[in-house]
Amino acid sequence: MNFTATKPALFTVCAAAVLLAGGCATPPPEPPPEAVIPKTSFEEFQTAAAGLLDAGRLAVVGSAESKSEDLAQKRALIDGRRRLARLLDSKIDLLRRSAAEETGKPVDDPVFGPLNTIAQNLIRDQIQPLAPARTEKETISGTTRVYCLMELDPQVIVDRLMQEQALYSLLQPTRALALLFRNIETAEAASTY
Repeated sequence: MNFTATKPALFTVCAAAVLLAGGCATPPPEPPPEAVIPKTSFEEFQTAAAGLLDAGRLAVVGSAESKSEDLAQKRALIDGRRRLARLLDSKIDLLRRSAAEETGKPVDDPVFGPLNTIAQNLIRDQIQPLAPARTEKETISGTTRVYCLMELDPQVIVDRLMQEQALYSLLQPTRALALLFRNIETAEAASTY
């Protein structure tokens, strides 16, 4: 018997048997329905901060963990203030860049210099002494995690801008200041309900 002639036929039969056996296998079981995982405190705080941002306010979440509850509390407060200061700086920088673009002045023009002072004063006067709007702590395996929701009304920026009359009059026709005013109106409308 000539095996060289039957090798391809034998291979085809074996391949077909493997394919048929695989096709007849039982389907894999359905995966169990996804369990609903409750939100962590951090996720809840992030959602709250996002809602406040959507409502026109400046809001961030500060967090820290430590074996000492008191230390975690202090670190979370510092972290929240630092994050809020960064957010405020970015708002002021956006205001500066937008105004520079719309007025045709360079970003580093001395007329925008008071914006740096305004940002520093707001951080010193408004953010450093700011208490958290909400705080929560959770202890897991001896480690305490603390979350602080920090928020700031954008009206404080406008109040400081109005003290710098030359800068305020330059910024008045800009879209950036109009956006800041819309944020304030949104925040006021959200707080009245």
